[in-house]
Amino acid sequence: KYYFNCFNRVPRDPRVFLVSLLKSNPLVSSKSLISIGSQKFKNETYNKKEIPFNREVIKKEEDLNNVNQFINTEFDKVKENGLVVDYKDMNRINTHKVNLDVYKNCFIDIIAETVTNPNCMFFTEKTFRSISIKQPFFLLGGKHSLKYLKTLGYKTFDKWWDESYDSYDNIYDRTYQAYITIKQISLLDKKSLYLMISEMQEVLDYNFNHFFYGDRHKKALW
Repeated sequence: KYYFNCFNRVPRDPRVFLVSLLKSNPLVSSKSLISIGSQKFKNETYNKKEIPFNREVIKKEEDLNNVNQFINTEFDKVKENGLVVDYKDMNRINTHKVNLDVYKNCFIDIIAETVTNPNCMFFTEKTFRSISIKQPFFLLGGKHSLKYLKTLGYKTFDKWWDESYDSYDNIYDRTYQAYITIKQISLLDKKSLYLMISEMQEVLDYNFNHFFYGDRHKKALW
C-alpha cells in the first residue's frame, strides 16, 4: 500500500529535518508511513531555527518552498504531538519487536540512525531490522555507512537507485540528497516497484542469510 516507511522515536534534529522533507511533499507523504516522537517525549527541546531549512542545504526552489509551507502550517503541531503510526506511548521501548503488519504494507525503509557523526560508525537495530525482514532501505547514519556495511559483507541497492548520498560529509546534505532520490522513486508506478522488488530478491535473501547464518559474530569474538 505504501512506498516508504520512516519510523522514528526520539526526535533528534536530523530526523526532524528528514520528516519535514518527507511530510512537505504531498506525493511522498501520501505514499509513506512516518512516525516521530514529540518534544514532550524528549527532556530537551529542538528548535527549527537550529535545523538548516535553508537554501544552503535544500538546493531546489520547489523543495524549499514546500518545506517552508510545512514549517509555517504543520511544524509546531508535529513538535507538540509527534506523528503516530502504530502506538501512542512513545515512552514504551519496542526496539526488540517488529510490527510485521506495518512493515508488510511498505516497500522501502528510510532509516534515520541514532548516530550521524561523520567520525563514528554505529549501527542499531534500525538497520538490522530491515535486513532481518528482507526490506530494501535508505540508510542515513554516519558518512559512508553503506560503504562500511559492504565491508561487513552486506549488499546494498545501488543497482536500483543512486546511493551517492552516503558520501556527503554533513548529515543534512546526506539526507537531502537521499530525499531527491526518494522523490524520484515516488513517481514510479506500482508495476515498476513490483519488478524492482523482484529483481532485488536475491540481494534481500543474501543479506538475510548473511545476518542470521554468516560468521561475522565469530570474527567479532576472535
